[in-house]
Amino acid sequence: MEPQAFETLYAGHFSVLQRYVYYRLPSKDDGDDVLQEIALAALSAKEIPADTTKQKAWLLGIARHKIADYYRRRERTPSALPEDYDMPAYEAMYHPVNETLAALPPRHQALLERAYLHGYSLRDIACESSVPLGTVKSRLYAAREAFRQEYEKGEKTMKKTFPKTMPAVCVIPGKLPVFSVDCIELGAWFFRALEGEACDWCIYDMPGIDGREQSELTNLTCVRYLGRTVIHGVEGLAFEAKDISTEEESALVRWFAVQKTDTHVRWLAESHDQGGAKKIATFLDDDFLRSWGEGEENIGVPIHLPAERFDGRFTVQIGGRAHDTVRLRTYGKRFPGFHDRYLNAEGRTVLFQEFAPPEVLIERGYQVDERAERVEYEGQQYLHWYDCISDWVVH
Repeated sequence: MEPQAFETLYAGHFSVLQRYVYYRLPSKDDGDDVLQEIALAALSAKEIPADTTKQKAWLLGIARHKIADYYRRRERTPSALPEDYDMPAYEAMYHPVNETLAALPPRHQALLERAYLHGYSLRDIACESSVPLGTVKSRLYAAREAFRQEYEKGEKTMKKTFPKTMPAVCVIPGKLPVFSVDCIELGAWFFRALEGEACDWCIYDMPGIDGREQSELTNLTCVRYLGRTVIHGVEGLAFEAKDISTEEESALVRWFAVQKTDTHVRWLAESHDQGGAKKIATFLDDDFLRSWGEGEENIGVPIHLPAERFDGRFTVQIGGRAHDTVRLRTYGKRFPGFHDRYLNAEGRTVLFQEFAPPEVLIERGYQVDERAERVEYEGQQYLHWYDCISDWVVH
């Protein structure tokens, strides 16, 4: 390939290649070495696809081979790959999802487990059961409906978990030194990158927002672990997050794939229904970093947060219970506001508070009155928009 043509081709797809490689290798230095090997292989190729729509796939094909070469070299060294590198696609489900399955009739339970936990195709199930494919489809539909109805019973129970108004909150600055924290929670979603994780959390909009006289519960989110998954060859954990609006009586169900490495936690993929279609975004999509990415090239959020990352130690009292915490103040990606996370020594978020400039809330259609709490920070005024707490904080 001509050097000039190669530079144009490689530069046009470099960001995708970089994410693709970095996700699959244990360190950035190793990734840079493999990227160089990919570049040399592409440059020495006798011909490239003439169709520009196929050139990215061609480069990713070279990347797959070079990554495989990397691991073949590493296999000569003991423990080059983790012992569980060849993981099954899914493992057992836990918590309310598993409890819902257990409450179903055995015929529904067995069919759902085969189809969704063990990865059997409908044709496989039909052959195994010696029944027509159409019969399997109708039985699976009935099983899903039974699961949905049973699951909604549990969801109503979840709504009873949180009071309609925010429990009394008091944040008291402390004089003791801040401490470091190891945190494997995913951003402001409260759940941890752990197999079997389950988490219910809620949002309370503050007084003065849309005419509220007190902090009112406006959203509930129920997060459940689904199993292990693989996204573009990267192994991760799958979760379902059901976001329920208490005011509109509507729900948005998201599917997440996340990954925990030795040093970071990060998003791999997100999916939800939009306009009757399933919208899926993964870390290889150019706009994924804008919505879900964290860190340079979405390397993720560091698990270990040293003491110097925090701006103080605080006692957070919620509903009569006191929590020893450190505060992490972060400026938002979506708008020029900030949020405070109060983390305990176990790396769990005790309290999450969002603050936004008044004009941001007004632009989003919120009505703001004199009851809204105003906070001045670094010469700019912000409004206390909402607070978030998890189920374990109120029990």
